[in-house]
Amino acid sequence: MLMDREIHTDRKNAGAAGIKRGLCRLLWLLLILSLFATGAFADGKATTSSGRKMRIAIVDADAREPWKILRALVASGAKCKATIVTHYKDLKPEKFDGLILPGGGDINPARYHEKNKKGLSKNISNASDNIQFAAFRRFREAGKPILGICKGMQLINVACGGTLYQNIGYGDHYRGSKKKISVSKESAFSYYRTHNRVVHWHHQAIHELGDDLVATMWESSKGKRKKRIIEGIEGTVEAIYGVQWHPDLMGAAGYPFFRKFISICREWN
Repeated sequence: MLMDREIHTDRKNAGAAGIKRGLCRLLWLLLILSLFATGAFADGKATTSSGRKMRIAIVDADAREPWKILRALVASGAKCKATIVTHYKDLKPEKFDGLILPGGGDINPARYHEKNKKGLSKNISNASDNIQFAAFRRFREAGKPILGICKGMQLINVACGGTLYQNIGYGDHYRGSKKKISVSKESAFSYYRTHNRVVHWHHQAIHELGDDLVATMWESSKGKRKKRIIEGIEGTVEAIYGVQWHPDLMGAAGYPFFRKFISICREWN
């Protein structure tokens, strides 16, 4: 009799688990269908001076990291249409008003003329590096605003001739930790001078700053390091921006960041 009850319970649990799996699959299917049906999210009514709807390209060889930014753009209410671009044939700046380079693994150190010291650079994807460097070059030549987040900021710096620290340690910068930053009053994102507790998820950082870039954000305290880690950069002439932290992982606290970038894109188009 006990065995019968146990079997009955197992069947109920198995049935409940099956229903949950089915719902999860359905939700993912709906998300995927919406992506292929529209090619975009965060679709608003804002237009550029030419009358086109604002369009933002989020570029990576793998769609996993761009999804985080898409979700943040939707939730922020940013007035744009954002599209994940994973193929070179779709890297057409004339069809977009701005570029976002998301987070991800480490950049191949060969890009800044260094060896992978003791294997410190990890989760390298040459496929992602290749398409993202190409995207940066094309959008820069087209004069389109560019934003890099975490790895994206590091990539911008390397593309402009800068270098990286291959490892700053895992301490308070890694795995979703929250840390205060200092923000220049000249920064386009000066809102975060007073809302300066941000989410970090990295173990590398800018070493030598690239050409035509200026640091506008830093860690509030350097701790045991000789100098403070750079947390944000901007182009001295071009509309190029990067942050080492993750506004896409900050919920409502990150929404003003995305709305500001979209407003910059509108000004430059």
